[in-house]
Amino acid sequence: MTSWFISPNGLAIYRGLMTVYFWIVSIGRILQYVLYNNSLGIYGYSNDVECYLCYFTNLSYVGQTLYFTAAFIHNVIYCRTPEPHDPISFKQQPNFFNWLFWVLYHTIVHYHFIVVFVYWALLSGSLIDSNPPAYIWWLAISVHGGDFLAMMIELFLNRQIMKKSFVILTCLGLLLFMLESFVVFESSGLWVYSFLDWKNGSPSTVAIRYVLFLVSFVVVYFIVYGLHLLRDWIGKKLHKKRTDEKYGSNI
Repeated sequence: MTSWFISPNGLAIYRGLMTVYFWIVSIGRILQYVLYNNSLGIYGYSNDVECYLCYFTNLSYVGQTLYFTAAFIHNVIYCRTPEPHDPISFKQQPNFFNWLFWVLYHTIVHYHFIVVFVYWALLSGSLIDSNPPAYIWWLAISVHGGDFLAMMIELFLNRQIMKKSFVILTCLGLLLFMLESFVVFESSGLWVYSFLDWKNGSPSTVAIRYVLFLVSFVVVYFIVYGLHLLRDWIGKKLHKKRTDEKYGSNI
């Protein structure tokens, strides 16, 4: 609930604005699937919204929306306690929910690196070629770019630590998504992402592609871990400078 760089109230305002924006985009995205998308009829879906949670982008965006909502609520409660503020909302709920919140944070700072780069490098061609209206562009950029920007700002503004061991949990989340995509394919014949298609290439090529994808996933996790270390290094330097200016250097 604290930051190296801004006050708790400032952090709460940022999280509040992001919460409102993420809910607006989430509702707009669902309405897009309900009202305008009808591309999955050949796979047996009467409406594309039936497969809304088949896509990693949508799953991760739901997670990010829930994270900002929970973080905002905890932040407001923290700011309303007398100074020095006390994180009573975390103390009053079961530790299991605190752990889930921490896991959720790890997933959003990790997954949204993956989402933005995979989409614009591999999947954005159909959007660009279709020349969609402005609101479709807004939704696409919000969930494949705005999410990344919001996550990066949150990463540097908050002071949550990132655990190396949690890479196991975020990789487990990825493997569960891949399992879901295999179930979707077996039940409907739909590959939600073409690069997951195990018939696209020889068995050895497919195996190499899957392994490289997983290795890249782990590498990105530790890049994000390094950004947390950088944030704390900068924050501690800034805090020391402010302390020296206020009380005088003890050197």
